[in-house]
Amino acid sequence: MKVAVLFRGGMSKKIGRLMMPEDINIESDYINYKCAYNSFKKHIIDANPSHSFDIFIHTWHPDLENDLKDLYKPIEIKTENNSKYKSRILYSLVNSNSHISCFSIVSQALSQKLVCKMVEKHCIKNNFEYDIIIIYRLDLLLIKDMILENYDLNSITCNNWAHCWGDFHFVMNYKNMLKFAKIYDEFCPSLQPIVHQCTKMYVDKYLNIPYKQDDISAGIDQEVVRKAINLIEKANINYDKLLLYNISEEEILSYNVDNRG
Repeated sequence: MKVAVLFRGGMSKKIGRLMMPEDINIESDYINYKCAYNSFKKHIIDANPSHSFDIFIHTWHPDLENDLKDLYKPIEIKTENNSKYKSRILYSLVNSNSHISCFSIVSQALSQKLVCKMVEKHCIKNNFEYDIIIIYRLDLLLIKDMILENYDLNSITCNNWAHCWGDFHFVMNYKNMLKFAKIYDEFCPSLQPIVHQCTKMYVDKYLNIPYKQDDISAGIDQEVVRKAINLIEKANINYDKLLLYNISEEEILSYNVDNRG
């Protein structure tokens, strides 16, 4: 089966969560995004040998473009500073009666819309549709195989996170991707950009598509790299296992996970 993996949004930095306007440009080192690639390749690409993969990337970091090209060999990549969209994002916050701290959620939804548009244009140009769409982040450490044959592609499936709903990855078919991409355009007082809530509400109330969680649990099987310490402290993963992805104990402990969440 033909799979498109769509990477969207910002790259985590060591300083912590990037929530406010201009945070994405804050002076801080990036997390180890190469280990994120290593885990993605091992547990998604290599774990599904009967599938073929095309990569599309939209991110807010022009300084990472060459590195991301070298790592992922994408069909298409667009890197731009999200400050050019600042007024549009702020308007969306005002229109939805949302706090400024939701800026990053709207920014991510916009990046998602733009990368989905890349895929749509590519499919129209080449007169075909992908069988499977995976929407993913560039800063995730995955330590469990994602077996794509197990997914109901007529649903939209996210990662598992207790009673909340994850936003690390989403798996769906091409037609549902076209609908899912439009969440950025729908933010309003009844659909506010609230983390771990707005996506499920959008799918349930606006799309009427089944929404599911898979067996990849946040903090146990998958975590943002800057919070990799959670895999050790909560899931009892030892450092040696994480070394397989080329991230060291020293790096993990260096991330300032307590600064901003």
